[in-house]
Amino acid sequence: MPLREEVQWNVDDVYNMDEHRRFNLLDFKHLEDRDLALAVAALSFNQWFMKFFCKEHKLATDVQEQLILLLSRSVSLQELFLESCGLKPDFPIKMAAALQENPSSILQSIDLSGNVLEDRVRQAFLTPACLSCVSQMLLSSKLFSATLTHLDLSGNPGSLVSQDAVFLFRFLSGTNSVSYLDLSDTSCPLDTVFESLSAGCCEKLKHLDLSRNSFRSRKICDATCSIQAFFSRSRQLKYVCLSGTRLPPPALRSLLQGLATNTFIFGLELDLSSCELCSPGAQVIQEHISEATALQSLNISDNGFEDEVVTLILAIGRCRALRQLSLGRNFVLKSRNLADALHRIAQLIQDEECPLQSLSLRDSKLKTDVSILLKALGAPAVLTHVDISGNHAGDTGARILARALRSNTRLKSLSWDRNNITVKGYQDLANALER
Repeated sequence: MPLREEVQWNVDDVYNMDEHRRFNLLDFKHLEDRDLALAVAALSFNQWFMKFFCKEHKLATDVQEQLILLLSRSVSLQELFLESCGLKPDFPIKMAAALQENPSSILQSIDLSGNVLEDRVRQAFLTPACLSCVSQMLLSSKLFSATLTHLDLSGNPGSLVSQDAVFLFRFLSGTNSVSYLDLSDTSCPLDTVFESLSAGCCEKLKHLDLSRNSFRSRKICDATCSIQAFFSRSRQLKYVCLSGTRLPPPALRSLLQGLATNTFIFGLELDLSSCELCSPGAQVIQEHISEATALQSLNISDNGFEDEVVTLILAIGRCRALRQLSLGRNFVLKSRNLADALHRIAQLIQDEECPLQSLSLRDSKLKTDVSILLKALGAPAVLTHVDISGNHAGDTGARILARALRSNTRLKSLSWDRNNITVKGYQDLANALER
C-alpha cells in the first residue's frame, strides 16, 4: 500500500505536541476504509499513544476487526472511546475475548455509548455470575482494597440476591477505601449489607445508596445491631439513601440510635422517602429524632404518616441540627387533622429559633389548604428555600403567595410547578416580586 504522507506528518508533527497522547481517527475519516484499518493495525505495535478516540463515524468491518487486534496486543492503550460508531452488536464480546488474551493490557476506561448491542451482550455483563466474577476479583487483590474508592453496581435487579454475592460482601467487610457505594436496585439483602458495612466501611464511606432493596423479614432482628454499629462508628458519612426499602421500625430505631451516639459526622443527608413507615415509623422518629444531631437533611416524604404529621412536626422542631425537611405526600385531604398539621408547620417556620432553612411539601395536592402555609411566609419566616410543587393551589393560592412575597425578605428559592396557575395568577406574582 502507498505511504500516506499526511498521516505520517500528523503523527510526527501534530500528535507529537499532544500531551494526552490521543489518536483521533476523525482526523483521517476522509481516507479510505483500508487506510483507516491499517492505521489502527499499526497502533497494535505502537507504545506512544495512550488513548483512542472516534465519535459519530461509522466504522467499517475491517476497522472494527483491527480494533479487536489492537486490544489483544497493545501494552500502552489506557482509554478507548467509540461513541456512536456503528459497532457490530457482538463487538463487546469479541472485545472481552481480546482483552483476556492480553495479560499486559493496561486499559482503564471504555466508552461504547450510542451503539446498538445484542441482548446477550447486556446479559453477559449484568448476570449474577458476572458480578460474582467482579466480586471475586475485588476480594482476591489487595490493590483494590487500597485504591478502589467508587463502586456503582446500581440498576441491576436480581444481581446481588444469590449466593454469588457473598464475595462482594466479604470485600466490603474487610479493610477497604470505598468512599462512594451505590447498590440501589440490585436486590441485595440489606441485613447482610449492613453487617458488611459495619465491619469494613466505617472509616472512609461518604456516599451510600441502598434504595429499592429490602430486608429479609426473618433476619431483621439480627440486623439491628449491625445497623446501629455502622451509623454510630461512621466517620465521614455525608449521604445515605434508603428510599423504597420498606424500612422496618426496629431498623429505623437502630439507625437513629446509632446517629445519636455518633460524635464524628455532621451535616448528614438522609433519604427515607417511600419506605412505608406509617404510624409505627412516625412514633420511632418522634422518640429519637431530637437526639440525631448528625442530621442536616431529612426526606420522609410519601410514608403514609397522615394523622401522625401533627405530633411528628412537634418532634422535628426539637431537632436543632436539622436544616432541610421534605414532608410531601403524607397528607390526607379528608383528614380532620390536616388543617392542624399545616398550622403546626406554619408555627414552626415562624419561630425565630427554628433551625429549618428548607421545606418541601411537594406533590401533596393540598389545594386551597396550602394557603395556611403561604400566609405564614408573609409573616417573619425563617425559610430560605420552599418547594410547594404539585399542590393545585390555583390562582387563589398565587394571590395569597403574592401578598406574602411583598414582605418576605429571606426567601431565596421557590418551586411552584403543577399548581394550575393561569396568566392572572402569574401576573399577581410578577407584581409582588417587583415590589
